[in-house]
Amino acid sequence: MPINMTAYKDPKAKHPVYYWQALGFLHCPTRELAKGHEQLYRSWGGTSRELSEGKARDGQFFSFHKPRTRSEAEKLFSVMEYGNQMLWVTEFRVKPETPLWIGQVDPGDNTKFVGNIPGSQVFLEREMENSLSRVRCDRIPNDMPGVWVIPNFDRGQRND
Repeated sequence: MPINMTAYKDPKAKHPVYYWQALGFLHCPTRELAKGHEQLYRSWGGTSRELSEGKARDGQFFSFHKPRTRSEAEKLFSVMEYGNQMLWVTEFRVKPETPLWIGQVDPGDNTKFVGNIPGSQVFLEREMENSLSRVRCDRIPNDMPGVWVIPNFDRGQRND
């Protein structure tokens, strides 16, 4: 049975408090346990890495959908504003009973840039990263030549 939580860890709180929108969810995600056959995809590049190897503050974001191009990845995940260049996509398998937080992506400020209709995302808490098995990594076809993002700078700036 999926359960919903309303927050993300606040170190000042006595009990865990969850701020899902600050993590990039449009609404509170649903917690489900993996059945073990799920394929997760992570689009990454630039300041975003394939996996944090335990260094991520809270966890990692994945998708059930493998993007075919950089623009499709941005339309689905709205990650350019965080410095993710979306150059690579890695496929993972997840172990059974791994908690997955599943919800719609908050489209952020980039909706005017690519006109995106946000996709869904899967959040895996840092403590669960060892529940992943890497399957393969592929280069994402670049259908956005000349568009590179400098984090916390002019999002969507063209560098010709």
